[in-house]
Amino acid sequence: MKESIFDNIWFVRIISLAFALFLYAFVSSENSDQFQAISNQQFASIETSETISNVPVYLGEHDEDVFVSEMPESVTVKLTGPRNIITQVTVEDFIVQTEDIRGIDSGRQTIRLIAIGLPEEIDYQITPVRHVVQISRRETVTLPIEYELDDNLLAEGFEIGEITLSPSEVTLTGKAETIADIDRVLIKINRDTPQSENFIQKYRLQILNSEGQLLDVNASASEIDADVEVVPIVKDVDLSIVPVGEDTSKYAYEYAFVGPAQATIQANTNVLNQISSANLIVDVSTLTETTTVTGNLELPANVVSGNPTTSDVQIIITSLVAEETSSSEPTSETAESSIDSSALESISSEDETSSEVSEETSSQSSE
Repeated sequence: MKESIFDNIWFVRIISLAFALFLYAFVSSENSDQFQAISNQQFASIETSETISNVPVYLGEHDEDVFVSEMPESVTVKLTGPRNIITQVTVEDFIVQTEDIRGIDSGRQTIRLIAIGLPEEIDYQITPVRHVVQISRRETVTLPIEYELDDNLLAEGFEIGEITLSPSEVTLTGKAETIADIDRVLIKINRDTPQSENFIQKYRLQILNSEGQLLDVNASASEIDADVEVVPIVKDVDLSIVPVGEDTSKYAYEYAFVGPAQATIQANTNVLNQISSANLIVDVSTLTETTTVTGNLELPANVVSGNPTTSDVQIIITSLVAEETSSSEPTSETAESSIDSSALESISSEDETSSEVSEETSSQSSE
């Protein structure tokens, strides 16, 4: 069998040594480059760039009565300069604003954006650096805030009490023609589910013209706190006793309230306007004598609740059977009296007969 060159142990050792020397030389070279780079950083100023997005844009120097619309909300700024300085700059250290527009004419104008507050060593590039805006005369007005209620805001049987808005008025600033076009300043009060309790919530302010369109106007407050009171709709009504289970063939019934004779019921206004009384159900089916029972309130249709739900009623029961018996059947005393009277009449009749016989006998003897 022919031997391979790799079977020679010395050949393998020499190859391994050469490979190890190569790896050592490669690693040493890399470490040297890194060391050199670190040395350069320590003894040199490195130029670098950094891009910052969503930098807010502000209005620069301007006349007091000017109003600028269609301004960009934010821009992108690319910073270039010494890395040691750029790494220390934050978006709070500088602002982007419009150039000086004092004395600028009304109408559509192209204005340049500039950065203020950057170190002198930093160059910048704003994107976009120019922007077309609308220059108008400014007007300010203060108006009260109105509110609208969602149709499904309240649960059945509840109504709005007092609504407190904070703030209750707002200062609006905009173009003179837009300010003149304002018709309503309002919030729309709504909730995810119908409400039966008081609540507080923030709502976004809306500035509308007569056609219900939103207007481009700056407001001193964009969100309004609404403190809404929700109260039940109630009405006091008289209770009417409705007996159940009367046996009028045997008993006569009279009813009198011992407990409350009125109840407070809750429902929508339209429902309450049609209700003047409520029924109190009294069960007398098992009663045979005068007593006091508790009746239960029967809620009219579409009524949410009632209070109290029960009331005590005195029931006076008179038996009709006993009266009939008393009028149609004589008592034992009456019967005895009848018997005694009959006996006396019989004795009296016998005595009269005996007297007549005696008289006749005497008459015959004398003859």
